Amino acid sequence: RVAGIHLVNCGSVGGPVDGDPRGAYALLDFKKGSVGRSRIIRFSYPHDRVLADFHDRNVPGYGH
Repeated sequence: RVAGIHLVNCGSVGGPVDGDPRGAYALLDFKKGSVGRSRIIRFSYPHDRVLADFHDRNVPGYGH
């Protein structure tokens, strides 16, 4: 919570800043009349292959 606002940022797949190479998504649950809940779900994916593809396609920020 920041200034009374519930913020969720699960980051990005392929460019983690927290050192965890797994993919992530946010699961949000808002029910009328209650405080929302959130959690970050992590999953494995072939990140080495994805990063190699980024490099091969000259994606900015990935080795070029």
